[in-house]
Amino acid sequence: MASEGESISQLLPPSLNLPPHLSAHKYFLVCTLTVAAWDALVLSPRTWRLFYKPGWSSLKALFHVIRVWVLVEFIIVGKY
Repeated sequence: MASEGESISQLLPPSLNLPPHLSAHKYFLVCTLTVAAWDALVLSPRTWRLFYKPGWSSLKALFHVIRVWVLVEFIIVGKY
């Protein structure tokens, strides 16, 4: 327990004592990557069937572009 003069941030190891915006950013990244991974696992079979189905509407093309863009975006965000 922290004594009266100590704050929680003084008790944390340096690797966890981050400014609030960085902590929130890392928490958000972990949560969204978890959801994105689950989404990819669940939707992968359907995505492949849709990809090879004849005919390309604008919605189908947009779906595939967004699937690739989300992956690229999270790789870039996760690296920095």
